[in-house]
Amino acid sequence: MRPKLLRIRARGRLTVGCGVEIGRRARVRVAPGARVTLAEGTRIGERLTIEAVAGHVRIGPHAWLGDNVRILAGADVTVGARCVLHDGAALLTSLPAHVDPDAPAARRAAHIAAVTLGPGARLREGAAVEPGVTIAAGAEVGAREVASSAPRPGPQTAAASRSA
Repeated sequence: MRPKLLRIRARGRLTVGCGVEIGRRARVRVAPGARVTLAEGTRIGERLTIEAVAGHVRIGPHAWLGDNVRILAGADVTVGARCVLHDGAALLTSLPAHVDPDAPAARRAAHIAAVTLGPGARLREGAAVEPGVTIAAGAEVGAREVASSAPRPGPQTAAASRSA
C-alpha cells in the first residue's frame, strides 16, 4: 500500500519496482522535471528523505537505505545494486559557493554535480558524499566521513573521484 500511495503523490514521477519496502515515515518528494526510480528489492528505512528537485535519482536493485538517510538531488544520483547506506548518511548534489558576497552572481552560484555510488558501495553512519563524487564499486566511506573531491588514504576510506 505504501509504494502505491507514494506513486500517486508523485504524479507519475516515481517508479517503484517489485518487492520494494518503504518505512512508514519515509518521505519522497519529486518536483516537476525530476524523477525517482526505486528498483526491485530496495529497502528504505524510517525517516528517509529523498528530495528530487532536478535530475534522476536511481536506487539500484536490493539496495538498503537506513533510517534518517538524506538524498538531496539537484542533479542525477545513482545508487548501485546492493549498496548500503547506514543511518544518517547523506548524498548531496549541491553545495553553496563560499565567495565574496560582492562578487558577480556567476561566481556565487552553487556547485551542482551528479553523485554516483558503484555497486556494493557502503556509507557508514553519518557519512556524506559531496557533489561530483563517484564512489567505486565495493568501496566504503567510514562513519562521519565526508567523501569530497580528494580521496583520503586508509582502509575505511572510499576510492572517490571528482566527475566534474
